[in-house]
Amino acid sequence: MPLWMKQFMEPEAIARAYDTLDVADVYVVIGYYLRRRPEVDDYLRRRETEAAQLRAEIEANQPPLPTREELLARRRIQVPDHAPAGQ
Repeated sequence: MPLWMKQFMEPEAIARAYDTLDVADVYVVIGYYLRRRPEVDDYLRRRETEAAQLRAEIEANQPPLPTREELLARRRIQVPDHAPAGQ
């Protein structure tokens, strides 16, 4: 089920939310969805699955996040000691 149906948005509210949309166009899209509900729902499910797979692939290829101890060690290296010279 599309998001607009889950949120119970009226066509006029959808058109107001997107200034490039005309209310008549919103009704056309709703009609298209209602006439082809199984096809559109299948398409949306496939896209959600593909997005989840891509997200998992991207996350798997990210380097691990540094630990707190590593971050503190980096900070100690980057922040010079401000002790006066000769001490």
